[in-house]
Amino acid sequence: MLDYEIHEYPNGIRLLHKQVLHTKIAHCGFLLDIGSRDEKDHQQGLAHFWEHMAFKGTHKRKSFHILNRLESVGGELNAYTTKEKICFYATLLSTHFERAFELLTDLTFNSVFPEREVEKERGVILEEMSMYQDAPEDAIIDDFDAVIFGRHPLGVNILGTRESVSGFQSADFHAFYDENVRTDRLIFSSVSNLPFKEVKRLADKLLAPLPARLGERPRLPFAGYARQSQVEKRPISQAHCLLGGPAYPLTDARRVPFFMLNNILGGPGMNSRLNLAVREKYGLVYT
Repeated sequence: MLDYEIHEYPNGIRLLHKQVLHTKIAHCGFLLDIGSRDEKDHQQGLAHFWEHMAFKGTHKRKSFHILNRLESVGGELNAYTTKEKICFYATLLSTHFERAFELLTDLTFNSVFPEREVEKERGVILEEMSMYQDAPEDAIIDDFDAVIFGRHPLGVNILGTRESVSGFQSADFHAFYDENVRTDRLIFSSVSNLPFKEVKRLADKLLAPLPARLGERPRLPFAGYARQSQVEKRPISQAHCLLGGPAYPLTDARRVPFFMLNNILGGPGMNSRLNLAVREKYGLVYT
């Protein structure tokens, strides 16, 4: 049961908290309603690059201080970008919850994107591209999206292209922040043994004073796709196959039977239909 508590501030930021008394660990983070689908054509890969650059310095912290702030107390700081969301999150002992909350707020709203760090991180992302391209089980997902969505923003690789990533400068990250970060399109959520009133006390200090950044964010609707297939030959030993199509939205109750069907057909249980057939019966695959 999702028995969480919620509070919305006048600037639009929503605070969600779930108290779990039996744990000493806190997990918290900002979820921003921004993703690679919100990029313009010349910005491909900018959302993901922006997420990386948020760790490279704020008005009051250098990159090392950001990375060491939670590690020094046994915590973890991380982030990820999807086509529709960006998340900055932390996991640590709840006794250090305020430290994590303050740090996450700082890097989400006060990053400075120093030019000297842009060039270094550019190399990291180009290597990340190579890593995924060298992993067929990952590359096939990106290829599938490109086939399904075509030239729609949802069809563009989250990492962008080597050409686009090679051209970004500090000003591009500031512009992306100004264009996309809106206080009414982000949430700070947490799970810990702390009572809601304590989390809200900290949020009153850290979130309530932030100026409201409101505004519409139009998203290009997806008109549909034509059935098609694609085959790419690579000098590898195994074949990787993916079959898919449209389904019900995440919030649609009719989606639940599809989750059940997924488990019955493909796992993760060892007794799934596919595992029993192609692995246990015929020995055709490892996984």
